[in-house]
Amino acid sequence: MLGLTCSQCGKPVAAGDKGYSRCGSCGTVLFLAEDGLVPYARLRPQVYLPEAASLARRFVSDAGREGGVDGVAELGDGRAYDHLYWGFAIADGGMVRLYLTPATPTPLPELRQVVLPSGVLSAMVVLADVGEEILTPSISLDRARNEIGAEVGEGQLVRLPLYEFPYTVNGRAYRVVVEGVTGQCLASRVPRRSAAAWILVLAATTAIFGLEGYVLWGSGPWLLAAYVATAVPAGILTYYKMRATPPD
Repeated sequence: MLGLTCSQCGKPVAAGDKGYSRCGSCGTVLFLAEDGLVPYARLRPQVYLPEAASLARRFVSDAGREGGVDGVAELGDGRAYDHLYWGFAIADGGMVRLYLTPATPTPLPELRQVVLPSGVLSAMVVLADVGEEILTPSISLDRARNEIGAEVGEGQLVRLPLYEFPYTVNGRAYRVVVEGVTGQCLASRVPRRSAAAWILVLAATTAIFGLEGYVLWGSGPWLLAAYVATAVPAGILTYYKMRATPPD
């Protein structure tokens, strides 16, 4: 294919295998997209596996407490991998942010658009080698622009480092994904207590209180004693029922 030039140094580049080319002048790896050759870059990890595990454990623990879940999450061994994105630098409120939208499909909704602060641009490394694992986009650059939903300029292929950890709570399996540049937890499945136990006890106590009020209306102390005798066992029942109910 004629007329291809390197987006980094402007020198002519020959078409390569699987859409990738290497500039003979500066050595940059480029990918042939609809607009021509675009850089193929990787965000350098700022967070590594041990720290990512600590961040995942803390996130899961905090989210579990907010959901009222008893028991300690047991975090399994994490795996490090890269996901391929189309990246666009976009001015947002006076700052330039890096917007990423997948260049290959992901089943996790939280990974379908990632916004990173401007500081990560200094961690961008334009690769001189695609490495042993060649990640080839299956989602077009034009489609990625539409997914962003904003006026964007030139894009580039970006490999985003991620860490995925399985974990269990009360014998049930979940997972959490930590992004390797800023350390934010992008995707997680955090257990929550089911509301069914609360609804069941609430319905039962409401019916009992209503019956007591109807039978003992005007009895003064007897009505109060009946309410207390009902409320205390109901509270104890609710507590143990919630402990016995597995998280969603």
